[in-house]
Amino acid sequence: MLIIFSLGGDQNETSKMMTSYRSCCLISMLLCLMQAGQGSAAPSADVQDGKNAGVSKSAGWYFMGDKAKPLTSLDALPAGVLGKLQAHLKSRLGREFYADLKFSSGRQADAEEMRGRATSKNASDFRMYDIQFTWSLPDSGVESYVAQIGLREDGSVFEEIDLPAFTSKKGALPLVPLKKAKEVAKLHGFAKTSFETAIGYDRETDALFWRFSRPAGDEFFPFDPAPRTGGLHFYHLEVSAHDGSIVRQYLSRVVN
Repeated sequence: MLIIFSLGGDQNETSKMMTSYRSCCLISMLLCLMQAGQGSAAPSADVQDGKNAGVSKSAGWYFMGDKAKPLTSLDALPAGVLGKLQAHLKSRLGREFYADLKFSSGRQADAEEMRGRATSKNASDFRMYDIQFTWSLPDSGVESYVAQIGLREDGSVFEEIDLPAFTSKKGALPLVPLKKAKEVAKLHGFAKTSFETAIGYDRETDALFWRFSRPAGDEFFPFDPAPRTGGLHFYHLEVSAHDGSIVRQYLSRVVN
């Protein structure tokens, strides 16, 4: 069993999906190291050094009751709900960016079941629809990004889509390319060792970031001076995908 702990730094990630994605990245790296130690073929240098064509972000599903059913297209939504969804996304992301979103998948809860499960005073405050879109920007290093939004029964937003409000966030576009973010990473400990790269979204700051991760070894990190004991530690660097600044540095620990 693998258990992952974060050490040092401020834990501002409020999204369950981003926490899950980070864990998958760490586990993937650990497995690669274990395979190499056992004499198995290691990933290609391009993958190890984050030089692959681009990075991807996946998403998971929330529990929406035992009677939830899949949505095969946006047209499966009630007309009123679809209208609100489209209007909201165009207002938040901009019409041009919205046009690049492609419906990926969705789920619809059973309203009566969810009302019966409701724990809040408002029995209508639950995730009735969960919609996922895919988006890509290969020239900037985004091979595939799954964006997710949760809606209530009336079509209002239950959980905001994990993409910045580009229309109101000055300087959010165009994105800082992954190639340039790697140059920043090289100046902060990612110049002489292989690493993995990911893209993420921080709900608190409403911003995208590039994350670079690698084994920490016995290095000393000023932001986490405490001695490290037990398990394999990873060093993570997050670089803003909007201005190229360093957003966060932290260590995590994986216990086997």
